[in-house]
Amino acid sequence: MEIAHILVTCEDKREDDVLDEMKPIKEIREIKKTFGVYNAVIRVEAESVQKIKRIMSEKIRNSPGVLSTLTLVSA
Repeated sequence: MEIAHILVTCEDKREDDVLDEMKPIKEIREIKKTFGVYNAVIRVEAESVQKIKRIMSEKIRNSPGVLSTLTLVSA
């Protein structure tokens, strides 16, 4: 099992909507709202790094209201 933490920056005042849309994604294990440059830290668990990349590009990064992401893969 691979684990990644994804730091997400959202459009102003869209944080709650953006994060609520991500809750049904089964590989997302935890969402924590934060203050500062990033609006949230999302913990993703998947069978492979390739699966994490696919989730990132298809389900998180392209979500309406997401401005930027930074992915940290745990080794």
